[in-house]
Amino acid sequence: MATFAGWYAYVTRTTDAADGASRPAQVVLQPAFQVVGPFETDAALLPAVSPAVRAAADRTARWGGTAATATATATASDALDTVSRFYRALAAGDGATAASLVTPAKRAQGPLSGDAMATFYQSLTEPLAVLSLRQVDAQVFEARYTYRATRTVCHGRALVTTESTGGASAIRSIAANC
Repeated sequence: MATFAGWYAYVTRTTDAADGASRPAQVVLQPAFQVVGPFETDAALLPAVSPAVRAAADRTARWGGTAATATATATASDALDTVSRFYRALAAGDGATAASLVTPAKRAQGPLSGDAMATFYQSLTEPLAVLSLRQVDAQVFEARYTYRATRTVCHGRALVTTESTGGASAIRSIAANC
């Protein structure tokens, strides 16, 4: 025990060679967090989204036709509100409300139909929790969320492309990692 106490005193104290006085070792304080720089808004710099997902988001954002012309008239706040209401409906397991915010051609059947979304989101072990929504482009929004369907938690990131249909914003496509 005496050996340990001697070693501890040696390690925790340093001796000043000039006057032989014992003083505590210098403590270097580290910041509680470090600033890593501004938040990037460029979709090409999103690390967790694969190149195939980025390409799909680009294709849908450049999709031509009358909807592309009408999209220019929709405000970004309307589109962001639509995406926000969509994810709130999914968090509540309300597939019918979520489907009403999707382009009419895609809500009748398939993964964006009300029945499919309700079946999946109502069966989750831990419900969907939206962490953030942000605008990436005029028509593209990034959603970050978590949920648990099995033993593994999904830390999801989705690029949601919107369009204007009849003066209101609707979700045209979703490219997600889980």
